[in-house]
Amino acid sequence: MLVVAAIWLAGFPVATLLTSFLYLRLGAREPWSMVIALSLGGFVFVHGLFERALGVPFPPGSLLAWLGYG
Repeated sequence: MLVVAAIWLAGFPVATLLTSFLYLRLGAREPWSMVIALSLGGFVFVHGLFERALGVPFPPGSLLAWLGYG
């Protein structure tokens, strides 16, 4: 349920960053260096592949749209 709420609020690329960060740190208890590297890597992969390389834009998250960043 957290993933769905994160995607709706923050958008898919940012939700990838947030949920992977939270899972790796709190659920898997990985070290900080691994958490940061994998979370940023997931974000760069999703954003780079879909939005940059393939040109498939994701709609902005609701929270970002409400704040004027969408």
